[in-house]
Amino acid sequence: MLLPIDNPKDNLSTDFREYIIKFEPDVWSIQACGKIDENDVGGLYLPSFVKGRNNPGPGNDEPYTQIRSTPGYLPYESARIATNETGWERSRLALNAVFSEDMLKLFESSPLTKIALLTSATVIVEKTKVGEWLKEAGTAIPRKGDEIKRLWPAYQIQCSGNLEAAIPMMLRDFSASSYVWVFIRIRDVRIHDLGGSMMCLTIASDYYRASDDPGTSDMKPYMEAMNEGLSCLEGPAASVATRDAILCSGFIQVRDAVNRRIAGMSPGELQDIISAYGGVVTPREFITMRWWDAAMSPYYRSAMGSDGYYHLTESSGVFKGTKKCGKIRRAIDSSIRYNEIVDLLPDATQGDGTNELLIAMLVGGHEATSGYAGALSAIIDEALTCDCGAEGHVEAAEIAMGSCLWFALVPRYNLRSQLNNLVKGNPTLMNAFAFGKPGERHIMCKTLPGDILHTDGWKPLWTKTFVDIPELVQRVVRRTLPEEVRDEEVHLLCNHMATTVLIACFAIDDDLEQLRELWSKWCDLFDAAVSKFMQENSPLLFSLRNLIGRIWIHTIIGTGEVCSDTSESLFVDIDKALRETYQLSYENGRAIRRAFHGVVSSAIELSGFNPYACLADGAAHLCRK
Repeated sequence: MLLPIDNPKDNLSTDFREYIIKFEPDVWSIQACGKIDENDVGGLYLPSFVKGRNNPGPGNDEPYTQIRSTPGYLPYESARIATNETGWERSRLALNAVFSEDMLKLFESSPLTKIALLTSATVIVEKTKVGEWLKEAGTAIPRKGDEIKRLWPAYQIQCSGNLEAAIPMMLRDFSASSYVWVFIRIRDVRIHDLGGSMMCLTIASDYYRASDDPGTSDMKPYMEAMNEGLSCLEGPAASVATRDAILCSGFIQVRDAVNRRIAGMSPGELQDIISAYGGVVTPREFITMRWWDAAMSPYYRSAMGSDGYYHLTESSGVFKGTKKCGKIRRAIDSSIRYNEIVDLLPDATQGDGTNELLIAMLVGGHEATSGYAGALSAIIDEALTCDCGAEGHVEAAEIAMGSCLWFALVPRYNLRSQLNNLVKGNPTLMNAFAFGKPGERHIMCKTLPGDILHTDGWKPLWTKTFVDIPELVQRVVRRTLPEEVRDEEVHLLCNHMATTVLIACFAIDDDLEQLRELWSKWCDLFDAAVSKFMQENSPLLFSLRNLIGRIWIHTIIGTGEVCSDTSESLFVDIDKALRETYQLSYENGRAIRRAFHGVVSSAIELSGFNPYACLADGAAHLCRK
């Protein structure tokens, strides 16, 4: 592959920067973002791979993502993964395309490749200006990856002690959980599972043989995990999602090639590249590239085209509201930005640095970093109150809430383990990453107009403001109760419970034992929100209630050594319970999931003990020092 830096006179052109500024290309379109011709895309793999499916037209008023054939795998029940011959053929075709020379050539002169190059150069050069604290923090946190060993006890009985059988199940369940937790309006839980299976293609490209691989030894488990996702879904949204999953996976390989080439250059050479391009990467450029690096297009298309969301989309699964309202766009981009927070230190010290928060910290310093987590919290509440007229605000806010939960609780990202280790480190790290004092907990953020989070110069598009408890109570209740709940008694009871727990959160200093005891008050809020469903669904609601207490104690406040709960067992138990809610009637299940997400996201972000803020603001504090 000929990279832009291999022929500087011809390739270090700033045309791509002018293109991004002038056209702000549609992030849903690889043709627009990558300046790639549709005919070139079609030549990468057999046309029958995507086009040979049943594609119901928009006029049929049917979902754009449907189940073509019943999957054989049942999460947390099957003893091994299910596969079929069609899935094997398509996984081989897909991987052949991903790792082909044609794929590399497709992206050779793409704006996305040049942005990836500029991003990598920016990170390496700017990291030379950071103090020793970054290395110390990177040494303190647990190394990302190898989570299969930690998840194995949860699968051991189900798989009769066969680890080889369990690995593809872990991969598929991990990927599918991001659908189960995030897209709470999908009616058929099999769509979640198959969407996750399809996305195992992008996971394979990103994780296989990487330094943070979850613990696989070869490609076969990934192929088993993606098998049914590539063979059991159909419809126009599923078709384009599959195509884009292949393209995203190919771009990940291109990005890796760029990073390997850049890593062998000196900071001086990289500074020359940055100067030739006219300066460091900008936020708009970065998020355009990151959408394809993070495989957002296939992830969203397959889910948004399904029953529960397709009324908001084009037939290809494009969420139309993202093009009409900046608050909706920011909300769905939160799935990238929560990831950036939990991966900030691993990306800075163990990974390749493709991370918006890391670049903001390196280029913009304290100002561009402090409040980043608070801005994500504000994005949810601002989407819920926006009255611009575009459709999909509530759905976008729910997606952001689900992302908030998922990145905080999935074992791969080690959010609580990172903080536990950092506050046990040297005094500088301990003070930076600790909880804020009671007087600081009322400081929240609100965003400024726009659809991204920084200006071209990496200045923040948010401000900090004092928020009193009555306003926070409104935010909590708005997150927790669906818009159709108008029962005055339920609203009054939720207001009372939210007020009670927030007053307690803001009054206690840093007594961890007292703080842990507040778990029951968050559970009381959940009880109030789901009171009308209690009699009929009490065992499941009791399980969810118990999980809220465990999340508060283990993940939000942190347990230290006081209990035997683990991130792995907590994640699996939450995933099982949420999947069970999809067996209820649609209306009841959706309301219960919304209550769970509202309470937990509020406990994470509005209690004054936001673990995301501890990480992001801790890094900001050390930047200033």
